[in-house]
Amino acid sequence: MRNGRLLSSEYASYNDDVREYFENILKIKRSIILDPMVGTAPLIPAIEAGGHTAYLNDILPFHFFINQAKTYNMCLHYRDHGYEWFCAILKECLVRLEKTRLSISEKWIDDDILVGLVEGWNSIETMEFADKTILKAALLLCINQLSCVTETKNPTWPKSGGISSGKTVKSVVAKFTGL
Repeated sequence: MRNGRLLSSEYASYNDDVREYFENILKIKRSIILDPMVGTAPLIPAIEAGGHTAYLNDILPFHFFINQAKTYNMCLHYRDHGYEWFCAILKECLVRLEKTRLSISEKWIDDDILVGLVEGWNSIETMEFADKTILKAALLLCINQLSCVTETKNPTWPKSGGISSGKTVKSVVAKFTGL
């Protein structure tokens, strides 16, 4: 980030105006801070250093599944099945999206793509716990490639609306998996 500064650890940086806003808020007398959209929680060290009490959660499932998929037991399970197996299953679950076309939408995710993602999620639900945890994490990581987004300087907050990728599921899975 051009003039940004790290607020905590090595994964969270903010541009100057956002950083200044949070620093000013956190300088105010000690208080209770509620954050229902905490994500990977980059502000926790700054909040705790200021002596605030924080209640942090994330109403989105994204980080839960990504973190669950990173556990040692999941990695062992992934190793046992093999890389190709997981890629094939993910492509099979998202097969409905192979028919999506390049489209313009005012929504972040076009209705047809959203229906296909929901069907893929439901297909994954039928699998055993370890398989479905890893596959849900992979599906969530693929969503941005299938969404209708316009370019923005903040990669974590795409502007809604724009032109969908029109990419095939095979190319999306290939980009995610590195094949």
